[in-house]
Amino acid sequence: PEVSPTQDAILLVSEQDYPSISRVATPFLRLAGVRVEPKNHSKHDTPGGYGVTPCASGFELVRIADSSQIHIALPEGACPGWPIWAADGKRFAFVNIAPEAVELWIGDAKTGEVHQVPGAHLNPMFNDEMQWMPDQKTLLVKLVPAGMGAPPPEPIVPSGPSIQETGGEKGQSSTYENRDTLDSKHDEDLFDYYAASQLALVDAATAAITPVGKPANYESLDPAPDGLHILVTAIHKPYSYVTTYDRFPQEVEVWDVSERSHVAA
Repeated sequence: PEVSPTQDAILLVSEQDYPSISRVATPFLRLAGVRVEPKNHSKHDTPGGYGVTPCASGFELVRIADSSQIHIALPEGACPGWPIWAADGKRFAFVNIAPEAVELWIGDAKTGEVHQVPGAHLNPMFNDEMQWMPDQKTLLVKLVPAGMGAPPPEPIVPSGPSIQETGGEKGQSSTYENRDTLDSKHDEDLFDYYAASQLALVDAATAAITPVGKPANYESLDPAPDGLHILVTAIHKPYSYVTTYDRFPQEVEVWDVSERSHVAA
């Protein structure tokens, strides 16, 4: 159960016991410690490690005052994730893993009605794909950039030898399950393709989407309590063929979104 921050409602979430064979058999890519399903940009991971991302099977909204219960009508064949309450208890948001995209849905805590945000195709590769801003009326999201085209094709002829530089210092080794590390220029291109996100602000009332900044490999997002700034961490090259993405070089910026525009500090 997920109790609302205002302590007046509870979301009861039923989880799917076992994923379908079709979901288990879905092809995925291994990209620097993240497993991505290329068809819809979803993760082929569980919160505790590698596996199939779990789905909820149903939501029920319970009012604490009188124990009345509202069944929340989810789309047929939906694979919703765990809902996230807004701090004012008026709305909740959740992702839905659809066949072609990871969708953003918003629910009304008063009526139990839910609706999809049109055109919001989320990129959950590094998590933080959606979170409430401090005003509790806006969602900060990572979107799959528009107009990306097809993924980079695998080259017929290798572009050259695999070269890694060393300065003679002590190196890093791996004890993970091959760590799903990158091992070619084509892997790097695929990593960049699937890691790229467009940040945006979504108005929960109108479903209006306002892009913020330009697409990049954004890892973590941390809105300031004033709602006017965001701490943004982005991954950039050079990439290692030994470690996973969490040890790749990063750039950290503070963005001013007071005018819904990107100003790096």
